[in-house]
Amino acid sequence: MFFFLLEDWLSVENQKNGSVEKEVLASCPEELSQFRRVFSSQLVFGMVEHHLWLSLWERPAHSRFSRGQRVTCSAVVLHLYLALGALWYGAVGTQGLR
Repeated sequence: MFFFLLEDWLSVENQKNGSVEKEVLASCPEELSQFRRVFSSQLVFGMVEHHLWLSLWERPAHSRFSRGQRVTCSAVVLHLYLALGALWYGAVGTQGLR
């Protein structure tokens, strides 16, 4: 299996050379296992797979948790946060005002 790493945008509006053609060489195992590359790919994977707010836009392909269920959970979390904030605001006072 070969992996081709290209960290450049392929479009006609490319600032570097203005063409869509690019020569890409296969990556070696040492290049694939660099800390920077592994860390960034795992970070993106974790955020898209496990973060409730980001998974609204980038739904994991293998998940049975539908987008409607994700929106419902996000709305419930947001409303609970707002309700707890309102309760906390009324319960906590400053010493100068009492």
